[in-house]
Amino acid sequence: MHRRWLWGAASVLFAATAMMSGCSSAKQQTSEKAVDQAAAPKKDPVELSLLMTGTATDEEFEKVYGAVLKKKFPHVTFKKVTADNKIARMEELVSTGQPVDLIFASINYTSEYIVGMGLGTDISDLIKSYKYDTSVLEPSTLEMQKQIANGGIYGLPVSTTAFTVFYNKDIFDRFGVGYPKDGMTWDEMYSLAQKVTRNENGNQYYGFLISPLHYLLSNQRGLPMLDPKTQAPLFTEEKYKAILENLIRFYQIPGAETNKYVLTRDVAKNAIMFFENKNVAMYAYMNGLRHEEMDKMNWDIVSMPSFKDSPGVGTQSYPGFVYLSKTSKHREQAFEVMAYLTSEEYQRYQAESLATSSILKNPDIMKNFAKGSVYESYYKGKNIKALLPEKFAPYSPKDQYTRVVEAPLAEAMMKVAKNQSDINTALRQTSEKAVQEINKVKQQEGAKNK
Repeated sequence: MHRRWLWGAASVLFAATAMMSGCSSAKQQTSEKAVDQAAAPKKDPVELSLLMTGTATDEEFEKVYGAVLKKKFPHVTFKKVTADNKIARMEELVSTGQPVDLIFASINYTSEYIVGMGLGTDISDLIKSYKYDTSVLEPSTLEMQKQIANGGIYGLPVSTTAFTVFYNKDIFDRFGVGYPKDGMTWDEMYSLAQKVTRNENGNQYYGFLISPLHYLLSNQRGLPMLDPKTQAPLFTEEKYKAILENLIRFYQIPGAETNKYVLTRDVAKNAIMFFENKNVAMYAYMNGLRHEEMDKMNWDIVSMPSFKDSPGVGTQSYPGFVYLSKTSKHREQAFEVMAYLTSEEYQRYQAESLATSSILKNPDIMKNFAKGSVYESYYKGKNIKALLPEKFAPYSPKDQYTRVVEAPLAEAMMKVAKNQSDINTALRQTSEKAVQEINKVKQQEGAKNK
């Protein structure tokens, strides 16, 4: 079968893969007004180069940013540059002196593409001079920036995503089991998964699947895989082990072990089981996941289950940021674009026309999610409020060394789930290997910098 994965239009431009009272709206309008007033005298023609760290066709760029920005800033010529998710391409752009004013990068690639390349620059002075109100933004995204920029701010969030639970209503109806609900605990979700993990007439149905790698990176406890200062592995500690054991039990429900694709960290294979084979009752993944089969399924979404001691806390926010490049010769004009991309006007356009989750705390922005977009039929009548959690988990610091251990850790978890190793042995071996691999990377970095 031909498969077509349909991601939110904005997500392809980033290297990849929130709720408050009406006062947020007033604050946001005040912030936008301040930016507009400051921008008014600056109408001299200028060219700004926008670097997309992900892949971006001209059509995608035009739909997500180009057309909207040209209308808002008619005196600005916007030039698109792409890195195509390749660090070598970034290095080439930097070494050749390619003019870059704004850089779009997800949180997971910020350490490599922004910090590692020396392209970050603190915009705190611009935030102050433009009277930009940061309080309208989802708070954890600012905490991320403060950690990344050592107390400063390199960039502003443009969009975000988080884990949600997709579920197939037909499977629950088939077995006469009630649907999952918002606000469930992990234990309640486990009990529900047991009820719909069944074999009927030779057809195996699986109760619950998740992408372990992506979940561990954005886990609800806010625990990092590595010590941010020493890069020593932290996943052998009891509190991290508890996160792994919570997931492993779902894969050891009798019947769950009968399909090799269940015990894999391969997102595509798991998603195929849910969307195409239709033999998975619940699938937890980032809320931007879409598939052409969704129009043919009887599905909906609920919030991620939470731990008993942290009700309502979902996974960490996974935002895409727009960064001001250290090499930019047009700081003020570039910041005006950054500010606009976080405005209610653009965020509403993004939520409605691009079906992309907003980074503003104002809940009104998401009320008409996907209406007017090509995905409108997908989300009609769906539980839209479950796309984002009541509260995001604290951010767990990530750097280029995290990328060395993330896949092996997910593999270790699956090894335990298959009863091929006990958890202590699997984590110890993974930790020892991680130390060796991280040291190799550091040696390579040292040689490169000589």
